[in-house]
Amino acid sequence: MDHPVVHVSWNDAMAYSAWTGMRLPTEAEWEYAWGDELTSSGEWRCNIWQGTFPSRNTLEDGYLGTAPVDEFEPNGYGLYNVSGNVWEWCSDWFHRDFPPMGPTTTQPAYPPVRQR
Repeated sequence: MDHPVVHVSWNDAMAYSAWTGMRLPTEAEWEYAWGDELTSSGEWRCNIWQGTFPSRNTLEDGYLGTAPVDEFEPNGYGLYNVSGNVWEWCSDWFHRDFPPMGPTTTQPAYPPVRQR
């Protein structure tokens, strides 16, 4: 009961968040909340693959599979396991040409149309 749910489609995640009166974060919001520091003072802050993916996981964080959701300290926003543990869904898309990440950055709802 303390592990994250797995095998959830994007449509299911969107429906569940709407049912709760909430929403999925945008990709920019997720990136901003995640930050870029996997370890702090040499300690792992999330359950993420270490080693050569997908053949060798060194288990430096102590887990081969999922970890309990509150196993690591929360980030500065009080969020647990923002990166790692399981794949995360966002409400929109990532594209390298989107604006830089920020707490209020919004992005297009769909990938840009390629010009030919």
